[in-house]
Amino acid sequence: MQRNEILRKCDEILSVINGINTDTNKHLLVKKAAEALMKRVERIKEICKVEKYNICFIGKAGIGKSTAISHLLGLVDEEELKEQGEIDKIPLLKTASGKTTLCATEIRMFDRVGVEIEIKPLEEEEFNNIVEEFCRSILQDSKTEEKINCPSEVKRAISNMAGLKCSKNWDENKEEYEVYIKEALGKEMNEEDKLQDLLEAVLKKIDYKNRKNIILKSEGETLKRWLKETLVAINDGKSSDVPYPDKIIIKLNRKEFGLPLYMNGIFDTRGLDGEVAREDISQIIDDINNFCIICDEIATYGNRLASSPLKEKYPIQERDLKYRTIVMGLERGYELEAVNDASGRESGKDIKKDEAIDKWNSEKVGLDKINMLFYNPLFGLKNDGKLVIEKNGDYEEERENILNNLENFIKNMYIAYNEELQNISASINSLKNNKLEEIHMQLFKEMIVEVDNRKAQVNSNYDLLFSELRSKIVSIHPSTLNASVRRRGSYDGSFNVYDEAGIISIKEYDSALDHIYYYILERSKSIFGKNADDDLSKALLEGIMQKIYELYMYYRKQNEEVYKGILQDNIKNDDIWEKLEGYWGSGRGNYRGSIADSLEDRIRSKKVVEKIASEENTLKFIEKLGEFLEI
Repeated sequence: MQRNEILRKCDEILSVINGINTDTNKHLLVKKAAEALMKRVERIKEICKVEKYNICFIGKAGIGKSTAISHLLGLVDEEELKEQGEIDKIPLLKTASGKTTLCATEIRMFDRVGVEIEIKPLEEEEFNNIVEEFCRSILQDSKTEEKINCPSEVKRAISNMAGLKCSKNWDENKEEYEVYIKEALGKEMNEEDKLQDLLEAVLKKIDYKNRKNIILKSEGETLKRWLKETLVAINDGKSSDVPYPDKIIIKLNRKEFGLPLYMNGIFDTRGLDGEVAREDISQIIDDINNFCIICDEIATYGNRLASSPLKEKYPIQERDLKYRTIVMGLERGYELEAVNDASGRESGKDIKKDEAIDKWNSEKVGLDKINMLFYNPLFGLKNDGKLVIEKNGDYEEERENILNNLENFIKNMYIAYNEELQNISASINSLKNNKLEEIHMQLFKEMIVEVDNRKAQVNSNYDLLFSELRSKIVSIHPSTLNASVRRRGSYDGSFNVYDEAGIISIKEYDSALDHIYYYILERSKSIFGKNADDDLSKALLEGIMQKIYELYMYYRKQNEEVYKGILQDNIKNDDIWEKLEGYWGSGRGNYRGSIADSLEDRIRSKKVVEKIASEENTLKFIEKLGEFLEI
């Protein structure tokens, strides 16, 4: 099934629906059913307008996304991809010694000869925050309970940008730091204010305002070698005049590095850090231009979706994301063969798929085995862990299999949408060619009673905000929590209080309505199924079911926005954050518990929960459905 055929079919159906809507002889209930089906067709058309996809790799830091992308797309150093080549030096997208990258990376195609790298700089205010945390990590006492956890890749980059020869503990290198501060500031260090002096010295040495070199171009060098060395320099902070990257965009020549035709670009997202909400990842998943590959380890395959905030993106009710998502198990060595009870690699895959399905079904994740793939970037490269011993044909076959599977997955999406459109087309024709009778009116009256009776069953637990937020706060690393406090609860990518509230809102909404949603669906089928041979009853049922789905997902999203918006409006600019900053290093003990207590007290005093409850998004789902069914 070709994409253009889907678009043509969408236009045909929409034309028929327009005729129904403009027909003054058509009953309002028929028009309502047609309108619900129209919105679904419009959504399918919007999705299928996308010609090429950004392939987005999502997964925890260090899982091997960059390695997988490099091998999959042929972004490898051929000099290392042979006997006695170094395994860690094969991928072009990895940093020195295979360390974690600083930020998200995008790969784009362009027509210019050569390679170009564009740096999207981190905002100066956020960069200064990172530098301060770097300085605090140096100065902290090794005996201090509340430690600043500055990631090694950040330490490496800041140290090189600032010309610091080491970033070890202050006490171990006090004289070296004192000399550094004197050279930078032209004065002796003030022992009582050494944090401020060190911070000022590092910022002065870096001179961030004048780091304006954001476009780097290859100049006649071997392209792959230049790309590899330049990326290492950027990630290590060794590229002169280059700012700290918030995102790196790599532009490759189409002829030299041609991507498969269905790919517009590749996104290597910033690694997930723990089980925290990530608004940037949520937006990537929602974008219809993106095809997402969620990377997971073999040992815990399926857990990333079953036990993290990502789960809330894939409820069973969600209809479209399943066509643009694959959960990829990244194998290292011979992990699949070593799976318990496996008789070989393929058997190991089957066992891991079954285990994942059990987890997803238990957690009501709306994906299936068709969403599963496994990839070993080094399959076919016999090695001793460091050096390549032999390369055989399995390496290219493994790579080609994955690329073909991705392409076929997209083709199967068009097949699935075509089947859905066929059903919708049949329903629309029934709405067009049949007249609403009294028997159909009675069915709607029955449905109205059923829906109205469900209002009393809505049991929204708004206090979930407190228990869930507390649970998250006390599980976060103290230094990450401190960094979030210093950013007034908005530490994007690490711990954002408002994004966490959004995830909590989804749990509250689904808990309050999930059973009602399925009850109404089943009662709809039962009531309209009384006339099993009546085409119009079937068409009206199809319209009702589309409306149930549409309203459920709409108010689910609205509830998320309400939670995030109200919490942010009430506490983002509150003086509570200054108070919470004082808890760090105060010696009061139970740092995370104290933050949770004080934050909860302030949220309660601001009556945040009462304001959220007044929006009544759970109840609105039922009320709007009732309005739709009104005769």
